[in-house]
Amino acid sequence: MRVFALFLMICLLCGLCACTADVAPPQESESIADTETVSPPESTTEPETTAEVVPETTKEIEEEPVTELLADNCRFYCVSDTKSALLMWRYKGKNIALSMRIKGVNQIFDVEKLYYNNDDTFTNDLSKYTLFITNGTDWLGPVVIKANQNADGDFPDKSHFTGGNHGADNSGKIEDNAPSGATRGLSIVIDGERREAFSGYCNEVIIRWTDYVQAANTTKMDGTGREVLKEEHTAVFDGTDSGFRITTRFIALESITFLRLYGLQSSATTKFDTVTFVGSKTGGEPQPIVPDLRGDLHTTSVRLDGPLSVEYGVTEGLADGTYQTSHAAFTSGTKCYLFLINPNAPKRCVLDTEESVYYVGWYRFE
Repeated sequence: MRVFALFLMICLLCGLCACTADVAPPQESESIADTETVSPPESTTEPETTAEVVPETTKEIEEEPVTELLADNCRFYCVSDTKSALLMWRYKGKNIALSMRIKGVNQIFDVEKLYYNNDDTFTNDLSKYTLFITNGTDWLGPVVIKANQNADGDFPDKSHFTGGNHGADNSGKIEDNAPSGATRGLSIVIDGERREAFSGYCNEVIIRWTDYVQAANTTKMDGTGREVLKEEHTAVFDGTDSGFRITTRFIALESITFLRLYGLQSSATTKFDTVTFVGSKTGGEPQPIVPDLRGDLHTTSVRLDGPLSVEYGVTEGLADGTYQTSHAAFTSGTKCYLFLINPNAPKRCVLDTEESVYYVGWYRFE
């Protein structure tokens, strides 16, 4: 009897071990997130890499907010619809309002107006703000591109601007002109939810839109010009700076040559007192604004100071200087520009179908 009991216990133990051994590891097709995570034992030696390498843009997103808290413990007051967005916030004791909308001969989304208010407390009453700049031109710049085949436009031999605020004939006039581009697919996401219309306080606004742009040699005054470039834009307002981050990717729809791109720019320089080409070895100090000032290739940003200060720059992509030469920023007329693609650069920017270039940049208002 004792032998039989011992034999039975051995069988039960063997069966338990067999059941434990039959648990299969997750298949490659299974999501790791759907399986239980088991922490490894602590190591007594320092690993070579203790954290994931985070791209610079992600690091910026993880920064702490610097804009002041408003009502409902939020950073912004926002009013938006399917064509526009007005954002208001407070930074260093100043109230700032920025409107962006689809506008101009091309009906392209861009900066529209910039306001400020010096009251001691925040107000969302726009009538109490000073209108500082009305943008009748473009800030998120146009391009000079040419199609490498089938130059069937009305200006086959010209190299003029298209997109932005430049119509088929290169001017910004609306009458007796035709568009050279268009915005399609504008979406505004507020605190993680896409909204067709919104009015209230929030902590994050992400605006995404796509522009389709013709080449200088494919524009037509009858409005049938051929689009050769797609621009994908994302603007992020999250309070980590007093303004927004902007990422833009330019994707060729056919073989093109990219001759000129300023990228980020500002208008109405007569409203400011000085300009600084930050980082530049020439013009790196504040100086009165006149046309034809230049910031050399060490320039990291442009700063305009006046009743309201505006600063902008790029940090990735076309910031590497591949298509630049002699200077990275300049003033001309009543505008101030970055200069990301220069037609005189040693390397020409030629893109085949689906090839792209991009930049990550930012605007700051204070």
